[in-house]
Amino acid sequence: MGDNSTSTSPTQVTSGCYIDHALYMKIESVSEDATSTAGSLSEWWVYEPTSPSKSRRYSRNRTIKNGTPALLIKPLSKSLTQDCKKLPQGWQRYVHPEGLPYFSRPPSDICSMRVVTDDWLYDSEISDVIDSAIEGIKGMCDGKIPQMPDDPGDNDLFVDLCRDEDGKLSRDEDGRPHCRYYFVNHSKRCIYWAEEVTLHYELSPLLYNVRGELSEYQAEICLETEYWWNWYNFPNLQNKELDTYNYVVESLLDAMTDVAVSDSSVLEYTYEELQKRMEVVQVGKDFKSSNWHIGRFMLEISYGRLENYYGTRCARLSMSQSVLEENEPKNCSIFLNAMSPLLFFIPHVQLHRLETLGTTVDGTVLVTRQWNKLFDQLQGEWTQTILIATIILAANCAFLAIPLFQGSEFMDTHSSPEQVASYVSLTTSLFGLLLGTLMYQHQKNRRTSNPILTSMGKM
Repeated sequence: MGDNSTSTSPTQVTSGCYIDHALYMKIESVSEDATSTAGSLSEWWVYEPTSPSKSRRYSRNRTIKNGTPALLIKPLSKSLTQDCKKLPQGWQRYVHPEGLPYFSRPPSDICSMRVVTDDWLYDSEISDVIDSAIEGIKGMCDGKIPQMPDDPGDNDLFVDLCRDEDGKLSRDEDGRPHCRYYFVNHSKRCIYWAEEVTLHYELSPLLYNVRGELSEYQAEICLETEYWWNWYNFPNLQNKELDTYNYVVESLLDAMTDVAVSDSSVLEYTYEELQKRMEVVQVGKDFKSSNWHIGRFMLEISYGRLENYYGTRCARLSMSQSVLEENEPKNCSIFLNAMSPLLFFIPHVQLHRLETLGTTVDGTVLVTRQWNKLFDQLQGEWTQTILIATIILAANCAFLAIPLFQGSEFMDTHSSPEQVASYVSLTTSLFGLLLGTLMYQHQKNRRTSNPILTSMGKM
C-alpha cells in the first residue's frame, strides 16, 4: 500500500478509482482486532438500499490508455491468464455475455449467503473495502434475515461501493463511506432489504410510467421485475430450475395467445417476435450455463405487466383503455378546431388514429408494435402523396409550357385565370412533394426502441 500514515489524502489504484488511506488503515485495524464485531463495522458505513434497475453497469465508462497493444508471451505458454493478478480467496470471476466481468463469493463465515459485486476486485485495496462493507451488512442484518441451512444459495447479497465523479468513495458529513446493497430471494423471485424502505421511482426507476396509488400487488410485480433485472445482470449465477422454465414458457404462451387473437392487446411485441423468443427458450432448455435469455425475456414481460396494472382492480385490458381518473375532459384546442376545416379535418382524423392506438392513454406510449404499424401506414401515405404531387407538378409545368393555354389576350401580362390556377397548383404540388419527401426520409429508419433498454439510459 505504501505509506502507513493515517493521512486522508487519496491514493489512486490501478482501476482508476480512489481509496482513502485512513479508510484502508481502519479496515486493517478492525480486521486485526479480535474483539471487533460486524456490528461495529456497520456503524461507520452508510448503507443505501438500491435495486438492479439502478445498476451502474452501463454508466461506469471505464477507460484504458490509448496506445499500441503488446504483450510478452513466455515459451510454451498455453494459458495467458495463469500469471494474471489473483482474486481474493473465495471470490470467482464471471463474464457477462455482453463482456463485462463481475465477481461472486459463495456462502462463508463472513456472509451466510452468496455475495455478488461488479466492483473491480483485482485491486486488493478495493477488495478489502468490499469485505469490510459486507461484514458491516452482516452486523446490520444479524437476527433480521432467517438462515436457510438447507438451501444457502436461495439468497444473494449485491454490494456496490458509491463513488463521486472523481472516483473517490462517497462520504457523508461524518466521513462515513457509502455502499449500496440489496438482497435477492430466488424461491420468491423478488429482491428485498434489511431496513424499511419506501418503494418509489427513486428506488426503482421501473415505476417511471406507473401512476396512481401503488398497491401491494403492484409492488410485488415491481420486485419480481427487479428480480429478473438481477438475473439479466448476473446470468451465469442463476439456476434454471424446471419450475422457472415452465413459468417462462407459460408467460410467453399467454403473451402469444393475447397478441394472436386481439388487435388491441397491450403487449409490446408482435406474434413473430414472441415466437422467436419461444424458440430461443426451447433451444436453451438443456444448457445449464446459458441463462441470459431467461432474464431478458421475463424482464420484458414482467415490466409490461407492471405498466398495465396487471392483477389489480383497474388492470388495463386494451391499449385504448385509461385507468386514471380524468380531472378535466380532453378537448381540442381552439387553434386545432379552427384550422381543421381548412385542412379537410385531417388533424381530427389523425388524432382519432392516435387515440385508437392507445398512444395518448395516461400520457405514455403503450404499444410499440402498433406505433410502428402506424408509421408504416404513414410512410405509405407519404409515398402516395409524393407520387401524386409529382404527377400534378409535371402536368402543371406542361400546361404552362403551351402557348395556347395562356390565351392571346393575356400574352403580355401572363395573368390569365388558367395560369393563376396552374401556378397555385404547381406551388402546392411542389411543397407537397418536398414535405412528403422530408417526412418519409426523416421517419424511414426510425423505430421506437425497446422500453426496457430506453429506461436503462435514464438511470
